Amino acid sequence: MQRCYTVQDSITRREADGKASENAAKFNAEEKERQLADKAAAEKRKNTIRIIGSLAAVALLLLFLLILFRYRRRAKQECGDHTQISDKPTAPTDSEDMKKTEATAETDKDYLAFRQMEAMIVEKELFLNPRLGREDIVKATGIGRNTIAPIIRKCSGCVNLNDYINRLRLEHAVKLMKSNRLYIIDSIAESSGFNSRSTFYRAFQNVFGMSPLQYLEIQKKENADSDNRQNPPEQ
Repeated sequence: MQRCYTVQDSITRREADGKASENAAKFNAEEKERQLADKAAAEKRKNTIRIIGSLAAVALLLLFLLILFRYRRRAKQECGDHTQISDKPTAPTDSEDMKKTEATAETDKDYLAFRQMEAMIVEKELFLNPRLGREDIVKATGIGRNTIAPIIRKCSGCVNLNDYINRLRLEHAVKLMKSNRLYIIDSIAESSGFNSRSTFYRAFQNVFGMSPLQYLEIQKKENADSDNRQNPPEQ
């Protein structure tokens, strides 16, 4: 009889354990479903926020385009009205005439000063001095020290005084190449006021797009052709 009760208790415990396991499994399943539902709801809320944000951005863009369109149309209308009203050129005021006159006078004054300075530099051949500097030009021409560079930039197209002096030296070098066929490059550079062969080459290349030697060869060929035309060989 005691054994019968023991077996019955064992069966009862197994049944209770089975129900507990079943309830736990059911609880876990329900918990997972609840978590999935919450996750789906959160994702749905995010998508809704994204859609609302996109629609708001589109609406703002359309509003901006509408305002811009209206502004341009109004500006165009005002411009048309102004053209119809004032279809004749407006005479310049006395103030505008005075400003133009002053600007022209200033330009003429700068150009005149530049021409006088250049005539002095070329006449005295100051550019042939390799050590020629701003102070030398100031003493020779009487132009203010701070006035030389602006006048040179305005009237000669050179970037600075050194560039302008090198242009004068290059002009002299080209004259030597054309007038004397016996000159060599070093002699031409030295006679033109350049303090080194490399400086002469660099300046020549920047201005003429070729080296002094290439230019000299072209000049020699042109001179030879000219001699042949003047003194054709006897048949």
